[in-house]
Amino acid sequence: MHWGACGGYIFGGLAMVDSHLSGSLRIRFTEPRNGVTHFQVSFPGGLAGDDAVLVTPRLFRMAFQQARVDEVPGTVSEGTLNLSTGEVTDLKLYAAYGSTALRALVGINPTFPRQPLSFPGPYGSVWARFEQRADGLLDFTFYGSTFVPLGEGIRWPLNFFSPTGQFATIPAAGTVMHPHLSLSTKEPEFARDDLEPPDIPFNTIQELTLFTHNSAFGDAFTLNSAELGGRAKGRSHILGRALLQFGERSGDTVPVAVSLVNAGGVMAALEPSPITEVFPGRLYQGPQGFDEFLRFPLRTYSLDDLAILDDPFDVSVGSVDLKTGMFTGELLHRGFINQDLIFALLRVEPRTPKDSFFFRGPAVIERGATGRLIFRFNGIVRVPYPQGFLFPNPNLTTGFPVGPDSVLDPFLQFTGRPHWLAVLLFVALFKLGEALAGPGADAPKGVDRSPKAQGHHFALEVAAHPVGVEQFGDPGQSHRLIKEGNPPLAQFIDDVLDL
Repeated sequence: MHWGACGGYIFGGLAMVDSHLSGSLRIRFTEPRNGVTHFQVSFPGGLAGDDAVLVTPRLFRMAFQQARVDEVPGTVSEGTLNLSTGEVTDLKLYAAYGSTALRALVGINPTFPRQPLSFPGPYGSVWARFEQRADGLLDFTFYGSTFVPLGEGIRWPLNFFSPTGQFATIPAAGTVMHPHLSLSTKEPEFARDDLEPPDIPFNTIQELTLFTHNSAFGDAFTLNSAELGGRAKGRSHILGRALLQFGERSGDTVPVAVSLVNAGGVMAALEPSPITEVFPGRLYQGPQGFDEFLRFPLRTYSLDDLAILDDPFDVSVGSVDLKTGMFTGELLHRGFINQDLIFALLRVEPRTPKDSFFFRGPAVIERGATGRLIFRFNGIVRVPYPQGFLFPNPNLTTGFPVGPDSVLDPFLQFTGRPHWLAVLLFVALFKLGEALAGPGADAPKGVDRSPKAQGHHFALEVAAHPVGVEQFGDPGQSHRLIKEGNPPLAQFIDDVLDL
């Protein structure tokens, strides 16, 4: 409860708000040295925010006015830019937030933290990019998030007050804040004529089922080692749900919080792991993956017991352009990877970073053929693997050192669809497999087709026809065979794929 991870939301979800900022940024670079330059970021005069509304899914709305972001006296916001790669490192930005809603919260809580915000702060994230413009100038894009636990004895102000100006309050011990700051000098993208913008259900939580065929966690291994013989890529499709909480509209955008949870109907408790044992807060069940193999030219590893656990200290929050459905900037989704190979890395190489993975990439909310929301995310993170670090052997108990220029590129991709649409896709895949097997086909190994077992092996039936699964996104020859023999089934599959 101290870290806000109890899951007991008073108003049915997060209290969310986005306020668009306007103002000027000033960036000062030092003389380059060895291909590297240091820079300082300032916003003299501060950044003024548009009026907005702080809302929760149930029973709470409060005006968010007179919003400002100002510099913090006595601090320097700075970073380092590699002129060859464009990579920004050692970045830290200080900011002082202000608004009517924030003043209400601070005014009723004498113990409210008084130190200025910093990104990334004690626990958060920070990212920036410089891009060359056609006119010779530079564009600057920045995203930062941080984590501010408010501690015990905190009270939450309600949107009404006494004649003396004192807010009504309720107890809110364990409340935490997740401030984020997004800055960009780039012009917004224009809407494409061939895309119909989605209808966003403001101030709601939408639950989507992950389309497992298009949802996966994986890692591209580039390890310089004669033991392995070359590169490899491992991938495991994941099964679960995505929860999207939409806030109130702010101009032409809406804030969205994204979280991943386990599949519906799964009530098993989260098993203890090296991650849950050391993380100070509470972690919740996330999507689970299928067991797979990681095949290097010379060695093969079993990838078992995969689960994706959201990092509750750095909530995945973005802003969706209502004209295009695209997230403004890249979406950050932080998560822990619960997997036997990851645990082996931690055992054989104690210097392995123990932070959650910073998956960052494009995200979009689309309107499906039926008008329902479809959510897509494609995140990746590059993890340098220094020379001399140990990598596990296939026995997962001993390791061997890797050479220079070794890197890992973990990725997380998922597509969320409405529940009923996911069921249709599942049925279409089943029908496709049945059609490929043909009438009277023998049951695949391990599948019992006796009447009493029909209801218990449905998933095994689907997985029994790999040609159908492989061709599902592009039916090709399989689709032509079905179209010749069963036109209604072919039309049904076409309609479902179009959704």
